[in-house]
Amino acid sequence: MSGAYLGQWGSEGAGDGQFEEPLGVALDVVGDVYVADSQNQRVQKFSGAGAYLTQFGTPGSGNGQLNTASGVAVDASGLVYVTDTNNHRAQKSARRARPSRHWTPTPIHRSTGSRSR
Repeated sequence: MSGAYLGQWGSEGAGDGQFEEPLGVALDVVGDVYVADSQNQRVQKFSGAGAYLTQFGTPGSGNGQLNTASGVAVDASGLVYVTDTNNHRAQKSARRARPSRHWTPTPIHRSTGSRSR
């Protein structure tokens, strides 16, 4: 592994493909890239080549809302997990890595580790 620079994408801002303090990144099984855009309270999804695809999350404390998305992970089945730092929780998407602006999470409760149903 050479560590050679391969490219970048994004700029500062709140538009599609822009970031305000990106804190986490994850890849899904098809090579799409998810970025936790902490201060824009969202997760953005890009193709492996860096083309903007979609985003999910809005500011707030309700289901699907975020208050400082600080990390993101994607499991083998395509479920997306987001650490929602200032809401003191992690959320799981019900959609399996399909582009959608609608995101219905299942909150994982910190005190018990159990999931809401």
